[in-house]
Amino acid sequence: MKKYNTVLLDLDGTISNTYSGIVKCLGDACAKYGANLADYDVRKFIGPPLSSTFAVIFPGDERRQKEALTYYRERYLKDGIYDNEMYDGIDDFAEGLRKMGVTVGVATSKYEKYAVEVLRKLGMLEHVDFVCGSETGRVSKSEIINYALKTYGVDKDKCLMVGDTFYDLQGAEKCGIDAVGILYGFGTREEMEVYPHLALLNTVAELKEFVYKIVDKK
Repeated sequence: MKKYNTVLLDLDGTISNTYSGIVKCLGDACAKYGANLADYDVRKFIGPPLSSTFAVIFPGDERRQKEALTYYRERYLKDGIYDNEMYDGIDDFAEGLRKMGVTVGVATSKYEKYAVEVLRKLGMLEHVDFVCGSETGRVSKSEIINYALKTYGVDKDKCLMVGDTFYDLQGAEKCGIDAVGILYGFGTREEMEVYPHLALLNTVAELKEFVYKIVDKK
């Protein structure tokens, strides 16, 4: 089995439970622009880019999609960004990797400056080496992962993606890197089983046990 020297972590549903803050602000944005969030399976909206979420909610209406996204970001920055809780042990997991000499990055579809603020609030920022999030021209998970690989000189053959939805595994596959799925977040086993993965793990403890065995300890 390969030995990995870089681990990329998703944020929402992998590092922290951001459900309540995201759903609150999504609901407000939907209501303002004439939709009802209750008509949708909200969990499927946590992970993919918000632009694709609003494309589902307001199909064919680019103006409302853009306005709803702008409104969501304003509401999230004011009322939702700190409404989340870090999963127990994920900070120790990341710090343990770094003590072994493994680089730990965050690759998230969350708007990058919001991701940094969330990680800072949680006390997680000090346990990662870099944060790559969504920006203009960098939206899909594969684009974000590729940006991380190129910007930080990561060898994709020694890089492992960890995420809680099929979107993370799909992005990893497109970028040619290996992935591990975790089941304590927002995705489902059935969705993730479709994509290549080394393992699907139930808890942070299982994640720690599995990944620590396959990293390149220095």
